Amino acid sequence: MASGSRCKRQRGWELEVAKSTPCQKDEEQNEEGSNPLCQRLLQLWSQGRLSATQVAELAHLAMLSGCQHKDLLDLAKCGSFGSNVGNCHRDMTTLCCKNMRLPERKNVNVPMFDLKTQKEITGEAAVLLPHLLFSNLHENYPEEFDRLFCPHDSSAFWHGVEGAKDPRLVEPLAKSGKVLSPSKTIPIYIHGDGCEFHSRDSLMTWSWGCLLCKDKALQSHLLICAMPKSCSLPTTWQNIDMWLAWSLTALTKGIHPTKDPWNNPLPEGVLKDMAGKPLTKGNHRCAVWAIQGDQEFYSNVLKLGHWSSKHPCHECDCQKATFKKTPCPLGKSWKIIKQEEQQFEYISPQQALLAKRSNHPLFTIPGVSTSLVRGDALHILYSRGVGAHLAGSLLHYICYFDWPKRQAVNPSKRLQLIFEKIKEQYTLMQVSSRLNNLRLSMITEPDKPHKGYPVLEAKAAEVKHFLPCLQRILADVLDDDDAVHVQMMDCLTAFNELVALFDSIGAFPTPGEFDRAENLAKRFFDQYSDLHDWALTKGRKLFNKTFKTHTMHHMIRNSKYLNFRLHQNYRAEDFVGQISVIGHSISFGNKATRVCQKLSQKYLVLLHLQLCKPGFGHAAEDDCDP
Repeated sequence: MASGSRCKRQRGWELEVAKSTPCQKDEEQNEEGSNPLCQRLLQLWSQGRLSATQVAELAHLAMLSGCQHKDLLDLAKCGSFGSNVGNCHRDMTTLCCKNMRLPERKNVNVPMFDLKTQKEITGEAAVLLPHLLFSNLHENYPEEFDRLFCPHDSSAFWHGVEGAKDPRLVEPLAKSGKVLSPSKTIPIYIHGDGCEFHSRDSLMTWSWGCLLCKDKALQSHLLICAMPKSCSLPTTWQNIDMWLAWSLTALTKGIHPTKDPWNNPLPEGVLKDMAGKPLTKGNHRCAVWAIQGDQEFYSNVLKLGHWSSKHPCHECDCQKATFKKTPCPLGKSWKIIKQEEQQFEYISPQQALLAKRSNHPLFTIPGVSTSLVRGDALHILYSRGVGAHLAGSLLHYICYFDWPKRQAVNPSKRLQLIFEKIKEQYTLMQVSSRLNNLRLSMITEPDKPHKGYPVLEAKAAEVKHFLPCLQRILADVLDDDDAVHVQMMDCLTAFNELVALFDSIGAFPTPGEFDRAENLAKRFFDQYSDLHDWALTKGRKLFNKTFKTHTMHHMIRNSKYLNFRLHQNYRAEDFVGQISVIGHSISFGNKATRVCQKLSQKYLVLLHLQLCKPGFGHAAEDDCDP
């Protein structure tokens, strides 16, 4: 009787669901996330590509079209079937987070700049503490913990580090060059970068993850904090950085801390309840093994040397060639890229620990020093990097071959002929990351082509795959009888072979592989330096030496202990881009000072869905590694 009375009170789709047989009903309820349309709609909403109102409307239309899957019906109900759209986001968040077992955000009081009042205020920044998330994932999402942190691969990784005799193995991570509990120690990276999320604002984003995880960006990176730069003051990040370093220290020790970052008693709540306990039942811990970002992040956020300062490098004692009209000592200029002319004194990991070159709280973590600040191939080689300058100079030389005379063939026509042949090579080499077009404006200013140094403006992956195709074309275009042409070809060949080598070898180069890498790097630097000098004698601005040529030198040198492929920022950049999309989606109607809170809330929903729904999010991303 009770069941019959309940069915009589229901209307519409609820009545249809009630009339279904128990077997049908149980089957639908157990198929969580099995409906492809529902999963895709949740992906687009949680990633900030569709609003909750749009998702509810699409689900409602699917229901009216005859689809009676329970998950779709639940989505359609959000906002009372469109009658109260203002509640769609709230209802959808409640629906998706019924079984959420993720830790709460840590709200940190920080000074902010209120754009509306043009005054400094105190606001709350939401921080997802890494050690709490690490502990929580192990307890509540064990399968996802294994996927994210790869504990089954950690022992082999540390044995590789020990075999390479990496001098970064210091206490408390290791003793006498041997890692303590290698099977329980997870190598992690910390990444920081800014990314535009609004036409007039950008987000400063910190994230972290396991170096061994091979999944795509959203499935391998974990957000820590994201703050709009428009409301940030020089003091905004001080408290956040302290909590971040405190949490990473707990990760390093594998134990929940008993005091707060300022050595005060912990406040009531989860932090105090867990104080002194191991992070996981298996006594897992993490070791920061890579600090990643671009040079702007290293200089402006970590407060390491700026490329325009007298001492720009944190890895050696190089100097700017001339600083305030004072030339640097012989052999110390970062513009010297020939090995036999360099007189740099390199800073060892032990020296970096003793004489810290930055006061950022990140370097107060036990065992963490500036020696773990890794070079990024994406920026150093491709994104306005050494390879982009090389490509731009070679293309510029071909287009303005008759310089300083008037060009017999229009430079644009020459470039288009080259690009037609490049497209043929794209097909032959089955290249996926291709340039869609190639114009003079992508390498120089067409109206003033000789004013500045040329550089190929394109995405990093596009530049990387463009250079081998260009090599094949130049072999037919350049005259072999000209010594400069031979140098150009040898320079480009050495660069491509060097990149191909690191793409083909493992995480830890063998002595033979590293010797070959050093020889290729020396060959490239020597030829590039000679071409730069040749261009100066001809009055041409080609083959520019930027600070990235110096950082490339360090990146190759450090690859003796770890292939730079493991800490390049392709996935990290993609993750920051994904976070900026989420930030944009929640920015409407919210002040900049509230974006950090709202964004972290939305990210936790996304993370929960990824952890609970197998394969969630994979279809929405492209492969971001080149």
